Amino acid sequence: KHKGTEGVIQIENPNLVKAKNIKAKEADLGKTTELSRREREEIEKQKSHERYMKLQEQGKTEQAKKDLERLALIRQQRADAAKKREEEKAGMPLDIRLLFLLSSASLPYISCSHIVFDLYLSHNF
Repeated sequence: KHKGTEGVIQIENPNLVKAKNIKAKEADLGKTTELSRREREEIEKQKSHERYMKLQEQGKTEQAKKDLERLALIRQQRADAAKKREEEKAGMPLDIRLLFLLSSASLPYISCSHIVFDLYLSHNF
């Protein structure tokens, strides 16, 4: 049933695209659909990112090399600082070490950090 004047006036719209019904018998199963340019670019971008991340994990990219160099430098600095702290702790007399431990223990009613600092400075390390 036609609505309005559709049945009375015959108008052909040149812009109207009629759906093509393909029967199952006529369908070509061997034919592959081609991807659009955007789809191809998106897939290529994903593959490129995956390759880069794989190389990054292996340490073969410039960024990975820089990161590893920085990490080695930081580890060396931390090891040097720990060694220096141990040397300072070993060189400190026993009475100063005990006072230092007491002041850092934050015991109630004991406030001797200024005494520890004065003793530490008086030993001229």
